[in-house]
Amino acid sequence: MNVDYIKEALDFSGFNLLAVLDLQHVDVPDDLPSQGSLLLIGNAGDALWDALPQAYRQLENPIDDYTRDTVQQILEQHHGTVSWRLLFPSVDGAGPNLQSLGSVAGWHHPSPLGNGIHHRYGLWFAYRAVIWIDQALPATPVARAESPCVSCTGQPCLRACPAQALAVGKPPDLLACSAWRTALQSSCASTCLARISCPVAPQWRYSDDQIEYYYATSLPSLQQWVQQRDD
Repeated sequence: MNVDYIKEALDFSGFNLLAVLDLQHVDVPDDLPSQGSLLLIGNAGDALWDALPQAYRQLENPIDDYTRDTVQQILEQHHGTVSWRLLFPSVDGAGPNLQSLGSVAGWHHPSPLGNGIHHRYGLWFAYRAVIWIDQALPATPVARAESPCVSCTGQPCLRACPAQALAVGKPPDLLACSAWRTALQSSCASTCLARISCPVAPQWRYSDDQIEYYYATSLPSLQQWVQQRDD
């Protein structure tokens, strides 16, 4: 398998992050063969949003559907003789621990917001796919770097959170966060004021319409969860 070609094809489709992981260094499902490699695929900045065809934006799960279709087309068109399996995104919602894989790849550092922060892309990256390949590929060299949060002065993300749901060294208060986001005319209904206040890698920040799409799309399910919890 030509990893350089895979990287080029994925990058053209908006997936500008790729890491090859050695199976010996990651936790994988018990039913997965012990040989082979994992491909960890992600995106940073606006690359994926800009590449997403308009037709997919009308679907219920546009990003996941586009990811599945793109990965399948790339692998089957050019590497049809290689066995592979899509571990994430999955239809049933199950899958590997993405943050754990991200740590192995050198992508992930903990942040006060609960999601990972990348030393280069800050909070503006996401995991999109995990693929098992029945072929031992050279693992991607990992550039180890210190978490950007370590040297951050002032912690603007903490001060920007109107729900006061964040604290250094503690997991975010999800109850306080969800209560604020689902309140009437909430300032965080279609954004995260703490996230957009992070000073790390502002050049990679998602566009306003992309941020609004992600948060507005997740709001109804969050509102339903809060309602069920209150009932």
